[in-house]
Amino acid sequence: LPAARANGREEGEQDVQAVVAKFLADVGNQRAFTGPAARERLERCLGTDGEFFATFFTKPTTGEMQIRVVEADEITEVIGNPEDKAEPWYYRRVWVQQTLNADGQTQQVQREQLHPALDYRPRARPTAFGRIPVAWDAPMLHVKVNDLEGWQRGVPDAYAAIDWARAYASWREDFATLA
Repeated sequence: LPAARANGREEGEQDVQAVVAKFLADVGNQRAFTGPAARERLERCLGTDGEFFATFFTKPTTGEMQIRVVEADEITEVIGNPEDKAEPWYYRRVWVQQTLNADGQTQQVQREQLHPALDYRPRARPTAFGRIPVAWDAPMLHVKVNDLEGWQRGVPDAYAAIDWARAYASWREDFATLA
């Protein structure tokens, strides 16, 4: 006999639409990634930086996910499969964490962490490489534009305009001198 069905799905199955709806309704996710202002900001980021790194912070017990965007400047290295350059495994993130002490003073501490690529699922998951911890509960997705085959980083859309802008600025300076 077929299993009992509740709301169009079999008993014991997870309601995927509810999970997706909860992810999209999360105010933090809307502010950082899924909302209209965030999408506009990230599109501009591709134009000026050529890339961004989305980090998926996951609660292992519930599977809930919060997404945040990490500045491209904080990613110092893309570590890939030694046998397949096109397959990233880890992103090395180095950043300065600023905290507020009890006396009201801010303290800055440099931190370093490895984030696995979103689709990298090795059998063995070491907690650290040397002294650098691996954040298995915070995988990253690297979104990049204008890269060529074998390039690890993206190239911003605005890059093509730099030479023209410099030439135009020089022309305006020359014209001002003549005038």
